[in-house]
Amino acid sequence: HAEISGNVITGAGETDPVTSADVKGADGASVTSAYGTGAPQDVTSAVTGTTIAGQYGTLTLYSDGHYTYDRAANTPGGVSDVFHYTLTDGDGD
Repeated sequence: HAEISGNVITGAGETDPVTSADVKGADGASVTSAYGTGAPQDVTSAVTGTTIAGQYGTLTLYSDGHYTYDRAANTPGGVSDVFHYTLTDGDGD
């Protein structure tokens, strides 16, 4: 399976980036936590990212919203991983 990438804040990498983009506050936004099949993890770096396990692959998510997803070899077709994230604006709310 090929790695995919995009940005959860801007919608880049999505079929329709305009409708997929999140609404940022006037003071910007960053991803602050995320989870897949496990407990929520802090997402604090735009440089190293945070690795999050899914049922069928691994998501690496960065605080600036950029992500890469690597689907595990030999996983079945027709199924999808689901990841959840928290977006926080620049002043923390």
